[in-house]
Amino acid sequence: MRKLTALLFFATFSVCLKAQLPVPLGSAGNFGVLAGSTVTSTGATVVTGGLGVSPGNAVTGFPPGAVNGAIHAGDATAAQAQLDLTAAYNDAAGRPSPILVPADIGGTTITPGVYNAASLLGITGNVTLNGAGVYIF
Repeated sequence: MRKLTALLFFATFSVCLKAQLPVPLGSAGNFGVLAGSTVTSTGATVVTGGLGVSPGNAVTGFPPGAVNGAIHAGDATAAQAQLDLTAAYNDAAGRPSPILVPADIGGTTITPGVYNAASLLGITGNVTLNGAGVYIF
């Protein structure tokens, strides 16, 4: 009986550590910010990558905010990025076993992966995203 228990534990542990494939972002991966109706900056915002809005086209607060990439407001590029973002969301939402996080992730360091909180997710303080990849909350 002990051998069977150890074997089941090992098999379960191995499955839990199996890495997930990256989420395919398509053209949405070129954007630092991608919104549906409006993007508003209220200060010294810096966006790394493109800024896109679709189907809306409202972008305010740039400048003084800065975009280190192109701004696509209501154009075909932003529309395609929204389609790709929806496909990426559906891919990620269908993945099993998200990593559970507390309701407030302030003060934590997080690696790429799919995360879920039992309630609304808040951030009080800094959150460090550590590593290249996709972070899904």
